[in-house]
Amino acid sequence: MRRPHTAKLEEASSQEVLRRESRFGSRHVHLLWIVWLLGLAAVAVGVLVRYGTPVGDIAIYGGYVVLGVAGPGWLVSRTLLGPMRSWASDLAVGGATGVVLTLFAWFAASILDVRAWLWAWPLATLFLLIPRRTRRRIFRRPTGSWHPAVQFAVASAAASALVHAGRSFMAVWELPPSDAGLYPDLLWHMSLVWEAMRAMPLGIPQAATLGPIQYHWFANADMAAAALVTRLDVTVIALRLWPAALTLLVIGLVAAAADTVARRQTAAAIAALLTAASVVFSPWWTQIDLQDALRPLSPSQLYVFVPLLLLIVAMTALARGRTAGVGASAVVVLSLVVAAGAKPTALPLVAAGCVAALVAALVLRAPWSRFAIVGALAAVIFATASVLVAGGGSGTSVRLLHVLTLAPFVRGEPSPPASGIGGWLILQLLSSPGRIAGSLLAVALIVVRPLFALGSVFERELRRDPIAWWMSGMCGAAIAAALVLGHPGYSELYFAYTAIPVGAILAGWWIAASVDGDARRRRVAIGAVLGGAVFGWAMWAVAPWLSALSPARIWSSLAWTAAVLAAAAAAIGLALALRRRQRRPSLPSSIAAAFVVGVIIASLPYSVLGPASSASARSSLSLAQSEAAEWLSQNTTPDQIMAVNDHCLGDESEKCDSRVWWVSGLAGRRVLVESWSYVAASTALEPSSVVRPVFDEKLLEFNQELFASPSRDTLREAYRLGVRYLIATEGESSVSPELAVLAEPVYSDSLVTIYRVPRP
Repeated sequence: MRRPHTAKLEEASSQEVLRRESRFGSRHVHLLWIVWLLGLAAVAVGVLVRYGTPVGDIAIYGGYVVLGVAGPGWLVSRTLLGPMRSWASDLAVGGATGVVLTLFAWFAASILDVRAWLWAWPLATLFLLIPRRTRRRIFRRPTGSWHPAVQFAVASAAASALVHAGRSFMAVWELPPSDAGLYPDLLWHMSLVWEAMRAMPLGIPQAATLGPIQYHWFANADMAAAALVTRLDVTVIALRLWPAALTLLVIGLVAAAADTVARRQTAAAIAALLTAASVVFSPWWTQIDLQDALRPLSPSQLYVFVPLLLLIVAMTALARGRTAGVGASAVVVLSLVVAAGAKPTALPLVAAGCVAALVAALVLRAPWSRFAIVGALAAVIFATASVLVAGGGSGTSVRLLHVLTLAPFVRGEPSPPASGIGGWLILQLLSSPGRIAGSLLAVALIVVRPLFALGSVFERELRRDPIAWWMSGMCGAAIAAALVLGHPGYSELYFAYTAIPVGAILAGWWIAASVDGDARRRRVAIGAVLGGAVFGWAMWAVAPWLSALSPARIWSSLAWTAAVLAAAAAAIGLALALRRRQRRPSLPSSIAAAFVVGVIIASLPYSVLGPASSASARSSLSLAQSEAAEWLSQNTTPDQIMAVNDHCLGDESEKCDSRVWWVSGLAGRRVLVESWSYVAASTALEPSSVVRPVFDEKLLEFNQELFASPSRDTLREAYRLGVRYLIATEGESSVSPELAVLAEPVYSDSLVTIYRVPRP
């Protein structure tokens, strides 16, 4: 007969944990977290200055974050959710709430066309201090505090993630003007930031005549809001300040969410360290480097963690009934809306998790209606957003294990195919035992942190909590999507990336719950973590030796090593469990989880001390483009349209890899036809490859005539379409000498020439 899972029992358990933590926390200074906060600020300044960020820009953006985002967000989150379990959690949840509210403030300012007054929206939150009841709620002390060791772990995780972002991202992509090229997708995102500063809804800056864009651009709107308020350069915000701030916020928010759902501060430390890890040591990690969840190269991926983790905090409060239902419900709805336009991978996972939680709640005889409502709401919002703002998934189809074509030992080639098409690989994998072993380990490596969802099966506390099943359902859906779906740009991986912090939270909860109140079990868990770390460092050390062996021997030896270690961990855990089998039968699984946690966390020193990435390829063309873009941004207005003769990475044609966005990205100007590989009208024509035909052949032909065979009639028609400048790049499509006669050259260097189109 099942035991009822009631709110009273859960509340009593939570209060007991809180009493233990309060007694424990009373022995240390409650404000120690301020020291760590100042230390993180110093690390952030050091990293940003190291990679060329002006000190004045850092100060201005820091003031914006404190006064324009975190401050008003804290007032609203305190009003809606009440105090968190620590000051650090309060700050993280307040910052996340501020990020969400900034998007709605930008919406309002853009619709009303009062963007110049966007800086004033935080003043509206001061009215929350007027009612006495609200004021008392806002200034109530947190319900607990973190031990100094936990604060140190979370701060170390945040600092490691920030240093890693500097060494792997900022060191590669330099601030313009520079002769180092920028990753094309970064230029694409910066073009949307510029567009969000002048339009609502956003148009397509690379194809000015096509109308609204179909893409998940909420991260770009957040950067646009920062640029509008601070007046800082978009490139500095997008390449330096915004990624650094979001990285710190996400780590803090992971810790806050783990502390909230697990009701144990140890879980916060484990979750933060797991999320910050960027590498899982193995002899082939340089071939499958898929573990970095915090990716500035994908601003939308970094941004989606904010509403998703805020949703976990609010949903936990709502499901457990510990705060006012109206406030938590409001935060849930706001988070769902922002997540929908942040990344299309988020809400499908949330809805799948709600299904899992609904089934678990029915089995456990726990309240289930809230999961049903949130799941239905997530599905409706996702369907609506798919039409309005969540495009970008064109070309996705069912391709089992397509993601493994990234691995050379699977595809048998030195580099992945340009189109990213792998097909169904079962027969290929079965043809070689070495490939089978390597593929199984590669799959485990890709989804290792979402696999901590197994805690809901092995650990009794998680097994009896619908919130744990909700998060496990998210992780399970992410694993399934990453392994079953395929996309030309391997975007199926974003499902796994989105679930990484969720799996990290479950891992922290699993281990913290399994050792709660048992000193011997804590020592065993710590030993397992240290053992995993030693194993991880050993794998790193032997990787050069293994690389000299044949691939078949590498995969078979790794398979045997993994099997032996798993068997040893299970045997040790089983022996310890048999000694105390009546209390905690789940010990073997928790030891295995702690061992894996140690392997992953072992990579953190490498992120800080390992070799930094080298700068991107340098060329005179990159320098010429960045200098020309600087001239355009200073001498033209944002509403003017440009025409360019450079569209393709390679030879110019109507079907090519068209990802050249320096005019719209660096200069922030709209272009008649720039590049079309990411334009929805072109992706619909060729969804399975980035080599796509132009969306309008006649428009491209007219565009090229402006350069190759200009006339007064063509220039008059261009002016009618809003084109005010023609930008010719040397070495691309031909440029007629007549252009300098019919139009006025206003800028020229050895590679880029800009002409002003005359008024008819």
